[in-house]
Amino acid sequence: MKGQVSVCTCNRGNNSRSFGDGGHVLCGKDANCPREDKEVNTNKCLARGKRSVNSLFTFVPGPVKEPRVMERRKPISLDEQISLSSDEAIEFCKSFFYSSMGFQACNELPLLQADKYIAECAVDIELTNSTSWASASLEGFKTRCLNELKQNNTLQEEKDNTTSIAKRIMILLCKNECSGHGNCVNGTCHCDENFGSGDCSQDLRIPPDVTAINRENGGLCEEGDCVEVNVNGDLFLDESGLTCQFTRFQASESNKKTYFESVKTLATHNNIFNIGCMVPNDRRNRTGTTSAERFVTGYSVSVSNDGTHFGASLPLYVLDSECQDTVNINGNLGFILKENFCFIRGSCVLNGTETGSYNCSVCNPMFNRFDWTIQHHRNGERCGPGALKLV
Repeated sequence: MKGQVSVCTCNRGNNSRSFGDGGHVLCGKDANCPREDKEVNTNKCLARGKRSVNSLFTFVPGPVKEPRVMERRKPISLDEQISLSSDEAIEFCKSFFYSSMGFQACNELPLLQADKYIAECAVDIELTNSTSWASASLEGFKTRCLNELKQNNTLQEEKDNTTSIAKRIMILLCKNECSGHGNCVNGTCHCDENFGSGDCSQDLRIPPDVTAINRENGGLCEEGDCVEVNVNGDLFLDESGLTCQFTRFQASESNKKTYFESVKTLATHNNIFNIGCMVPNDRRNRTGTTSAERFVTGYSVSVSNDGTHFGASLPLYVLDSECQDTVNINGNLGFILKENFCFIRGSCVLNGTETGSYNCSVCNPMFNRFDWTIQHHRNGERCGPGALKLV
């Protein structure tokens, strides 16, 4: 059904992991995990129990990058600007058509009128002074041939244990002759190394363009819901190498970033313009220090069709709405810590919360918003050694 996809959901802690090349961590989902059909709205953040960030944060920025139309590679390089006479154009088109195994097979069928398509090809060349439309004329002929094979029952008959005419021809009808970058095997293109898509027309080394991360949420993601994010762009190919790369950063309240390690995760292909990317699990800076300069954790997200060559990235910000909020700084995204909170080692801590031996450490944002304050005295009594501040 339109609007539905099949997804696997695995329990936390059971995600398969293996170490990939270059020191990156390759995260993925078990191939045989229990599956249930779930309806996924690809215009939203792909996350369990997701909530709209518009109700969680004060400022949600608009798209940081407008979609653009990618220049797609022509199936066959026939874009030479030339000027040919009518006879020369006919000869060019004949030569081009007869170089196709699919055309040669289809041309044996009656009533297909191959000469008509060759003539149309020649007219296009004369009108445009270019050979770029020759492949379109050839594909039109092959489509007419395919329809004839499907509709003509006589061609589908198998006599004396021989393969039918329809089957013998259809195995040669690969789209765009595999664009010169693959072999046609049983009607399917087997692409050369570094090339992909159904007609082998796309160079996998050219990374896809990323235009938005969680577009409707302005690149923001709520900490508790941020499991899988929605990535918009162009030329996402349904290939085994389709990969998302997350480069972790920590941002200051003014959104100045400090970058750290990169992690690769396998992508879920929805269509050529949209994929889902699993967000790395270990997001919070629980062991390190936090400060006004390292307040918000996020990722620069980029995508590759071959798992090696990545394009330009866009930011994803992972926020805890309990104590973190967004602000508009002259049209740019900034962050603030909500009143009555500390933010310690990646966690929101309410003012007055105590911890440590004898509860001598307390969240007191008036003294330190990003670390515990040591209480010298508690309830009128001395509270352990090493007091740093007197409350």
